Amino acid sequence: MDLHTASDQRGNLPQIRADLDDPETRKLAEAFAAPLMLHAKVRDGSLRGAATDRGSTVLLYEGGEALRFDGEALSIGVAGIRRVLAELGMIDADDADPRPMPVESRRSKWVRARRSGIVLIDCELGEVVRRGQLLGVIHDSVGKRLAQVTALCAGVVIGQVQQPLVNQGDALIHIAEVPADELSLLGRYVSTTPPAGNPNSQDHP
Repeated sequence: MDLHTASDQRGNLPQIRADLDDPETRKLAEAFAAPLMLHAKVRDGSLRGAATDRGSTVLLYEGGEALRFDGEALSIGVAGIRRVLAELGMIDADDADPRPMPVESRRSKWVRARRSGIVLIDCELGEVVRRGQLLGVIHDSVGKRLAQVTALCAGVVIGQVQQPLVNQGDALIHIAEVPADELSLLGRYVSTTPPAGNPNSQDHP
């Protein structure tokens, strides 16, 4: 199990990334039971790729922000590790520990900055968003609006930048596409009711 926070100056919703098309990997990802599991094929040159080449099954857990103690991400991670060890027969299972069913996402997209400037993000980790929804605005140093930040797809926000200064092309908001009928499985991590139409979004002329 490879344990990560988000990269510097970003935050992540607790999630498992793994090759969900591999039956053994899927079984362990479901046992970990993070709020969300994201299908990610093995990349050449990665630690996960090297371990897979040697016959190991690898789960990548991401949660929280770099250089910060995130109590919720830590608790979910520790509980998930213990569930996987129990699934492998290495420790006794905790019968009092309920195993939530993780939500599966097969695809995700990053929303990137169209201009350099100061970004004001108007969404939170775990928020359900619509395609075209206004998620933030980029201004210059004197407050002139330079660009809008809008959702490229419908889904759940699973990662976002924390620092306000951004360069054109920087990754700002990570959205996982999730079937609408599975949103309720995320429970308290999301609002299951998508927001009403925003007159500033791309959905409106």
